[in-house]
Parts: sequence; C-alpha cells; structure tokens
Amino acid sequence: MTVVQKNCALLGDPFFLLLFDSDRGERARTLRDVMFHETEKTVQLGYRRFLCGFTAGVDLIFAETVLELRRKYPEITLESVLAYENEAASWEECTRERYYRLLGYCDREHLLQTRFTTGCLARRNRYLIDHANMLLAVSDGLLGNPLQAIHYAAVSGKSTLCISPSTLLTQKIG
Repeated sequence: MTVVQKNCALLGDPFFLLLFDSDRGERARTLRDVMFHETEKTVQLGYRRFLCGFTAGVDLIFAETVLELRRKYPEITLESVLAYENEAASWEECTRERYYRLLGYCDREHLLQTRFTTGCLARRNRYLIDHANMLLAVSDGLLGNPLQAIHYAAVSGKSTLCISPSTLLTQKIG
C-alpha cells in the first residue's frame, strides 16, 4: 500500500512586508501566532512537506514557522522555491542575512530561473501550487500575485486556507 505524501504551499502577500517584516508591534506578533497555529494544524492533518516562496516578509515568517515546528515534528520538511537567482540582492542587509540563514535550513531548494523576467513570480506561485495539495496563504485577496495564486489554486482543485492580515481571520476557499 502506497502512502501519498501531503504537501502544503506557503505564500504571503509581499505588500505586508512593510507592516510585518520588521517583526515589531503587537499586530505582527499576533499574525505570527495565527500563522503558527494554522501551520501546526496542517501538520496535525498529515501535511509533511512545506514549499515556501521565500520572498521577503510573510514568506520568511512562514519558513521560520516551519523550522520552529520541525523541533516538535521532526518528520516535516521545508523546501524553498526561488523565482530567480539573487532575488534578495537588493533587500536590506538584515532581511538578506535572514533569507540566506533560512535557506541553509531548507531540506531542498528549487531555483526556477537565473534572472528576473516579467511573470517569474507568478510562475513561482504556480510551481508552488502545482506541487502541493493545499495552499496556506496570507493575503487580503485584493490585488497581485497572491490573489492570482489563490484563484489558480481554486481552479486547480486545491484547497486554500487564507489568513487575512487585516482581520487576522482565516477563510477556507475550495
């Protein structure tokens, strides 16, 4: 009998980088707590492989969350899915150092292309969803790549759990 591995894609809205990447304030801590709780629930549902887009902000918080959960659940894995090489080159030094430190703890790294091109972030999001059974996202679902990713997950038949950074409520889609 073959056991099917359950994979979860993790995706955050880069807009919230301004609000949450600095990890300051009660709202950022509360969002982190909600992300931790929802990620742990996916582990308890049998998800073992976590794929993360590794953009600054919410994605890095998701990566830290999985690594923290790995202490309690050593069987879970974290894989980075990088849209292009040197994506972090223009980031602030502290965020870039955090990015490279977290990459060092990944079980696997997927580099999708060497240079930035129009649409490469959307391609990364499609890769995340195509290789997952569900999507766990932080987004208000208003604009941009996260909204497109949530829509793509829905039409691909993947369930999505979306955490609103404004209200901190979760919504199941699909």
